[in-house]
Amino acid sequence: MQYTVNGTNFSWNYQISTNGYSWVIENPNGGFGGNYNLKVTTSVNGFGTTVDIKGVPKPANQQEFCGDADIKEQLPAGYVLNSCSFSGNTGNIAATVSANGFSVSYSVKYEYTPA
Repeated sequence: MQYTVNGTNFSWNYQISTNGYSWVIENPNGGFGGNYNLKVTTSVNGFGTTVDIKGVPKPANQQEFCGDADIKEQLPAGYVLNSCSFSGNTGNIAATVSANGFSVSYSVKYEYTPA
């Protein structure tokens, strides 16, 4: 980014990292229809962000987890699903997103614990 102050040009290269940030999402009306807390950890090129969601339902099996329309709808345009698995209380998704001539690989880990 470039800007001018009093006739002098300045360059500023800004980047915002969300690595290491953690968010908690709660519904003050009693949860989101389930008895589990969900920790979602997203990693892109080695950098991770965590979101904790309170009071969600847990998928019964891998087919329910990997075939869930809500999960697929959250994936961006241009994605390729490389793998999807779910066992016990943990689900994993690995994908690649391609846009504007470049590709980015990322993974998302879903960990369910009783509320």
